[in-house]
Amino acid sequence: MNGPRGALAGLMVLVFVVSAAVLQLMLFVGRDVTQSGRFGDVASRVVASERGADVIAPIVTRRLEAVSAQSGVPVPASAQDAVRRAVRTAITRPGFRDAVRPDLVRAHSDLLTRPQDGLAIPTSSTRPAVVAAFDSALPGAGATVPSADQFPVITIPVNSAAQPALRAVHSLGERWALALVTLVLAGAVAIGVSPRPARTARAMGVSVALLAVVPPVVRWILPPLAEMATRETYGPLSRAFADELTRSWATASIWTAAAGIGMAICADLFFRRRG
Repeated sequence: MNGPRGALAGLMVLVFVVSAAVLQLMLFVGRDVTQSGRFGDVASRVVASERGADVIAPIVTRRLEAVSAQSGVPVPASAQDAVRRAVRTAITRPGFRDAVRPDLVRAHSDLLTRPQDGLAIPTSSTRPAVVAAFDSALPGAGATVPSADQFPVITIPVNSAAQPALRAVHSLGERWALALVTLVLAGAVAIGVSPRPARTARAMGVSVALLAVVPPVVRWILPPLAEMATRETYGPLSRAFADELTRSWATASIWTAAAGIGMAICADLFFRRRG
């Protein structure tokens, strides 16, 4: 009805909305996934939580028991329950979270650039807490704890189907400036060529406001997808990572809705003044 100019304006509005969606994901979602410091904070909280201990403690315990047996000083059967409790206690102590965070920060970049290698979680930093917990559970048992280099590195694998998604997130995180420029140019062209610029500008604002539904949808679907993206043993830990990463994304919805409504109001006021 509005001819080539209307078609071009509609296309530019579509480009504008896609660019806005990418910016939203990168500024509000991607920051938790692509920034190593924020990822380290979240991952260390999860690893040192009860859910993290459910997965990590049995692996560490089995490794310690195997090393002790190989060294000729096996853990007595009567003390095995105490040892398991000691390892779990060591993992959930605040000191473990502080100790493991630098390792997770370093592992983060490897996860995004080489997702096929999975996320490596060293547990050697638990040794001081394990020794203290062993001695607390069984006086003198701390002397039997293996050296730090014999503690396992737990690797959470990433299924091949999920690896391209991690690479895409890493790539998009480096291109947020391009998305911003595209958004501004597409918006300017859409309004400039539109036969009804006021209506087009309002439509752009409303479209941005509607993007406020994206973070809740992501929060709903990401944890189960993360659980499916790893092997069964590590599925609960992966789900806990995703759940913690998306916990604060309600803020993204609020800011997105506010930005879109503000754009629509400003557009209406601007074009009304122009007559």
